[in-house]
Amino acid sequence: MTLSVKIKSIVGPPLQHLGFKVVQIKFIEAEKSKLEILIERLDLQPVTVEDCMRANRTISTHLDVEDLIHKAYMLEVSSAGIDRPLVDIEDYARFVGYKALIQTSIGISGAKKFKGFLEKVTETHVWMRSESPQLEEVIEIPFVDILKGKLDLDYMIELKLRERKEQK
Repeated sequence: MTLSVKIKSIVGPPLQHLGFKVVQIKFIEAEKSKLEILIERLDLQPVTVEDCMRANRTISTHLDVEDLIHKAYMLEVSSAGIDRPLVDIEDYARFVGYKALIQTSIGISGAKKFKGFLEKVTETHVWMRSESPQLEEVIEIPFVDILKGKLDLDYMIELKLRERKEQK
């Protein structure tokens, strides 16, 4: 079991009780090591500074009790953000219809980086409508070959601006 999985198993349930979901955990080992934890609210409202502070206190308390990391580190808790990383298959399924960026470990149709709209998701594959004229219109990507994925920042900003205009 990786350190990130262990940490998630420890802090996930108490954070869920507070109304948060752990999106991603990264431990960056360096001279000044850092534990980065990205969260989102279960009600899908924007994460506030106060939310991050509450989550930070809860995480600190639980990690201090378990003592998994045997060296000094800085804990950084923040919102998953508008260009949210797509970590598990459920993330991809949740954001079908949104524009994303995906990087794969192996070449698919001669490319390893893809940008386009998520079309369909199953337990094992993600289908994306590519923006690249060199690639097929819809690309089937095995989930196991995805190195990283995230929502497209420019597209998400455009969506937020449209939402604000419609609310006025």
